[in-house]
Amino acid sequence: MTGILSCDADRRVRARELLIATAVGVLGLAIVLFRVPSGEYDVPWAEDGFLFLSEFLRLGPASLVEGYAGYQHLLPRSMTAVIVSSVPLDHYAVTVFIACAVVTAVIASAVYLLAGAIVPFPPARFAIALITALVPLAGQEVLGNMADIHTYAMWLGLWLLFARPRTWWSSAFLAGGMFVMAATEVQLALYILVAPLLVLRDRRRLPLAGALLAGVIWQVITFFTVPRPGSGFEWIGFASLVKGWLLNVMLPLVVPHLVTQREVVATTGILVPLLAVIPFAAAIIYVATKGTTDQRILLGLLLLTAAVVYSAGAIVDGTDAFRYADGSIGLDERAQNARYGVLPQMAMLTTIPLAVAVWVQARRVRGRPALATAIVSTSMLAALIVAMAIASASTVSIRGWTASQWSYGVTVALDACRELDDSAIQAIPIAPFRTAEVLCGDLRDRTTR
Repeated sequence: MTGILSCDADRRVRARELLIATAVGVLGLAIVLFRVPSGEYDVPWAEDGFLFLSEFLRLGPASLVEGYAGYQHLLPRSMTAVIVSSVPLDHYAVTVFIACAVVTAVIASAVYLLAGAIVPFPPARFAIALITALVPLAGQEVLGNMADIHTYAMWLGLWLLFARPRTWWSSAFLAGGMFVMAATEVQLALYILVAPLLVLRDRRRLPLAGALLAGVIWQVITFFTVPRPGSGFEWIGFASLVKGWLLNVMLPLVVPHLVTQREVVATTGILVPLLAVIPFAAAIIYVATKGTTDQRILLGLLLLTAAVVYSAGAIVDGTDAFRYADGSIGLDERAQNARYGVLPQMAMLTTIPLAVAVWVQARRVRGRPALATAIVSTSMLAALIVAMAIASASTVSIRGWTASQWSYGVTVALDACRELDDSAIQAIPIAPFRTAEVLCGDLRDRTTR
C-alpha cells in the first residue's frame, strides 16, 4: 500500500511539474512575441537570410553540415531546412521569427524541468526559466532569429549538463539534445571543464558528457578547417575587458536603453554598473558558503560563463570599439549593448533565484519551507521577474534597420525575374544592411505568387 501511495504521489508531482513547465513555455512565448514589434517579424536578420537560406537553396540537406566562420550551426540550419521545405519563400521571415520564438519558449520550459535536481524550490526555478525570455539585452538583437539562437543553445546546454536522468534511456534522449546544442555553439567547450566532475557525481550523466565532447570536437575541427575571416583575435587588455563587461552585462540590467546608458556613463562613468554588482555579489557569496556541492559547482560555471562568453566575444571581435580603457575613442563609438553580454546576463541573473533557493533550503522545517519563508522568498522572486520585465520592455529592437519587409522584397524580386532566366540572381534586402541572394528559379518555384 505504501508503494502504491508513493507511486501516486510521484505521478502527481510529475504532472504538476509538467503543468508548470507548460505555463512557463506559454508565458515565455507571449513575452518573446511582445518584446519585438510585430512589424519586424517580417525582417530576416543577418545569417538567416544571406547564409542559412541561401546555402540551403544551393546545397540542400548537405548545408546542415556546412561550416561557416569557424563554426557549425546545426540547430539553425536544421530549422532552415524544415522551414524552407514547408512554407512558401515569401513567408520565410515571419515563419523564422515564430519558429525561433517557439524554440526559445520550449527551452524555457526545459530549463524549468532540468533544473529540478539542483534547484528544488519551484518558484526559484520558475524565475530561472523565465530569464530565458526576459533577459533584458536579448530584445535588441538576439530574440527571434536563428543567427543568434546559439545563445539559447549554450543556455540549454548548461542545464542539460546538470540534469539527473532517471534512466539510461532518458540520459540518451537528453544526450541527443546536448549534441545539437554543442554542434550549434562552439563555446559549450567551456562546459567540458566541469563535465567529468558532474559525471562522477552521477554516472547517468556520462552520455550527456560524451555528446558534449562529440559536438565540441566537431566544432574544433571546423574552427581549423573553415577559418573565420575579418576577426582580429587581439588582446584588448584586462582593463578594457572589465570595463566592457560592466557596460555590456551589468549596465543593461538597470539602464537597458542605449541612449540613456550613454547619458549615464557620460555623467557617472562606471559607477552605476558597479553598484549593480552588489546584490549579485551578495547572492554569490551566500550560495558559495551555504549551497550544496552541486549548487556550488553550478555557481562556479555560471560565473565562468558570465566572464568568458563576453571576454571571448570581445577578443575574437578584436575591434577598437571594445577597447574601453583606451580614451582615444568617443563614447558614441564604443560597443555598448553588444550581444556578447546576453548569456552573461542570464548567468548573473540566475545567481539571485539560486541564492533564494539555497535560503529556502536552509530554512526548511520537516522537509517543507515555513509559510513565512515561502511568502518572503516568492515575493523576492516576483520582484526579480517584475524588474526583468520592466528592463526588457525598455530594450529597443534594432531589426527595423532595414525598411523593406521580406515578403515585399520577394514580390519585387519576383517581378524583376519576369524577364530573366532561372539562373539570374536577385538580392533581397535583409537586416542589418545586407542582402539575401536568391535565384529566380527558386523564387518562381517556392513562392505563393
